[in-house]
Order: sequence, then structure tokens, then C-alpha cells
Amino acid sequence: MGVRLIAIIGVATAGLVLAGCGSSSTSSSTPPSQVGPAQLISSAAVKSTGTPSMKTDLTVTMLSSKLPGGRIDLTATGALDNTNHRMNMRLDMSKLVTQFGGAAAALGTPGEWVGEEIGDFGDGRAIMYMRLPALAKVIPGGKPWIKMDLNAIGSQAGIDLSQFTQFTNDPSRMIDWLRAASGDVTTIGTEKVDGVETTHYRATVDLDKYPDLVPAEQRDAMRKAIDSLEKTTHVTEFPMHVWVGKDDGLVRKVSTVLTQTIQGQTVNVVTSERFYDFGSQVDVALPSDDQVTDLTALATGTGG
Repeated sequence: MGVRLIAIIGVATAGLVLAGCGSSSTSSSTPPSQVGPAQLISSAAVKSTGTPSMKTDLTVTMLSSKLPGGRIDLTATGALDNTNHRMNMRLDMSKLVTQFGGAAAALGTPGEWVGEEIGDFGDGRAIMYMRLPALAKVIPGGKPWIKMDLNAIGSQAGIDLSQFTQFTNDPSRMIDWLRAASGDVTTIGTEKVDGVETTHYRATVDLDKYPDLVPAEQRDAMRKAIDSLEKTTHVTEFPMHVWVGKDDGLVRKVSTVLTQTIQGQTVNVVTSERFYDFGSQVDVALPSDDQVTDLTALATGTGG
């Protein structure tokens, strides 16, 4: 497995676990009894991303006929610092050993595909750090961490992530997209999530609505970012299931299936994420420079 493929996997994983580091949004004062389901889940998104922190468990399955075995399975669990816009996730990519066969197995045992990922998204940054023993064995320098600047990588791919992260302050997509839910929201029923009584909704997220939800001075830049995203992914809206706590109004779980066409190939990304321990103590420290190898140049094709 070459460095470029490693970088692509890392970026794909990073993009999928960017699911909850807090969003600075304006809360709604409308009493719950006077709002419809669409406004209720939008208010739940604002309230949830406005908490100082949360913990999360994430599962992602990428499905495509071009992938080994037709799929890639990833899991992650960790903490999201909404105040400082950072995250720390334990990343389990051990199934790659069996799903990619000899190419991945040659790099190590399943245990060597279990590691850690840290994200720094303050002040418009989009920096991902990954510590994975299987990668450390093949990256020159022998340092345990690799680093990728998603703004630079996104720019190379034609996606203006710098605008996207700068004007949302964080990577809180999975929850924050709920603010752009269309009016057609279906109440599925009530369910318990981690012992919490919730209401289960099905909504359609309309990306074109999202720029109108940010402050006025940021809307032009956000519109350009959304347009770039839509042109690249060919996705303008997508269904999402959301479970909202009946008593606390917090988003407890979200799930979605995104269908994208990448270089003529259809890729389905099935994501499910649970949120809990809102407001718990979280301290995410970034790796020191002497422990990090920066792979951004290799991922963008601007380095050797």
C-alpha cells in the first residue's frame, strides 16, 4: 500500500469522524410545545453543539464494488472539545487487514491498525494527526504521528475547505447539518439510546439551505464552499435519522447513508454516531512537533 493510498484512507477517515466538535450557533427561544419536528431537531442541533464537550462512538462503512471485498469498515470512539474545537478519537482500522488482504496484512497485525486520531479545527484550521503503528513502520523518520492539512489537500482536490472550516469554526457536520433539515420531517417513534428516552425522526438535509443559517457576513463564503462541495460530491441533499432526548433536547444519535460518485464509481458511505456525556471534562493535547511527520505534500502530490 503506497503512501498516497495511506493518505487517501486517512483523509476519508478524517472526513467521516469530523462529526462533533461544537458549533457556535444561536439557540432558539421558541417553547418546544410550539415548534414542529423540523424546528425541534434544528434546536437540538444548536443545543448539542453548544455544549462544552461530548463523547462519541462512530461506525462507518464504505461500500463500493471497487473496494476489496466491496467494503471498508471503520470504528472510532472518543471525545470532542467543542470549546477549543478539537477532537481525540481511538481509531480501529483492524478490519483492513482482512478486507484489503495481503497489501494491508503485509504492514502489520490487526492490532497495529488500531491507533489514535486528533483533530485541530480552531480559527479555520483543519489539521489531522494520526498515530497508527502500521503506518509508523513505513513512514521515513520513525516518528509515531503523521500530520495532514485538510485545507491544503481539499484545495488540491478542488474543495475550498479553508472557507468551510473558517466559517463554521469546527467540523460539527453530522449534528450541525440538522439545522438545514427541510420541513418534511417524519416522526418514527420513541426509542431508548444508551438508556435515554428519545424521539426518532427522519429528516432530509438540504445543503442549499445551510449558507442562510450562518451569520450574514459569512454567507457568501459559505455559499461558495457549499457549491464547491456539491460539484465535487454531486450531493445536494441526503436523508438523515436523528434521535433526540425527550427530556434534555440533546441529539443522542444520528445515522445517514451518503451516495457519491467518485471518478465514475458509486460509493455508499453508511455512518452511525452516538453522543453522550455532554459537558464532561475533555483535554485534547496536540502531538509535539518532534513526534510528527507531515504528509501533506505527499498527499497533494507537491512533494516527493
